Amino acid sequence: MTTTPFVENESYMHKMAKEVLKKWFEETVEDDGYMRIGDIGFRSNRKSGIFLEYPICTNITTSATCPFYQNLNSWERNWDEIEGEFTEYVPTYDECVEVYKSYPIAIIDVVCSHKGSPHICIEICHKNSVSQTKINKLKEIGVDCLIEIDAEWILQQTKRPSKLKYTKLI
Repeated sequence: MTTTPFVENESYMHKMAKEVLKKWFEETVEDDGYMRIGDIGFRSNRKSGIFLEYPICTNITTSATCPFYQNLNSWERNWDEIEGEFTEYVPTYDECVEVYKSYPIAIIDVVCSHKGSPHICIEICHKNSVSQTKINKLKEIGVDCLIEIDAEWILQQTKRPSKLKYTKLI
C-alpha cells in the first residue's frame, strides 16, 4: 500500500478558527456537563472532550495484551480510551503510523466527544471545502455527523454566538 505522507499546511486563519470554536464550546458547559451552541450539543466525560486534529484510524494495534484492546477504531473510542489514560491524548499522524501501525483514513479538525467516543466531526473551511472522497470515507466507517463551518465566519464574530452557521455534510 503506498500512501502520501501527511503534511500539515494550514493557514493561521484556519488554526485560529479551530481554537476559537473549541473555546466557545468550553464556555457553554451547563450544570449537567452538557456543552451546546444552538442545535450542536454533546456531553463529555472528559475535562473538555473537544479534540483538535483528530486522526480517524481503523485496526489500531496497541501494546496491550487484552483482546479488548486489539483492532480498535478511533471512531468507536477516543484515543485516550484506546490508551487507557483518559488524558485527552490525541496522536499525531506519525504516531498513528509508527506506534499504532495504522494510517489515518482522515484527520478531523475538531471532534466533540460524547461519553468516551467521538460524536460530532467539525471541519473548518478556510479556502477548500471538504472533499467528497473524505466524506465518503467517513461515511463508510460509520461517521454520522460531519459538519463544515467557515473559518472566516467564526473569526468575524465579536462574541460567542448563540447559534453556529454551518453546512451539514453527513
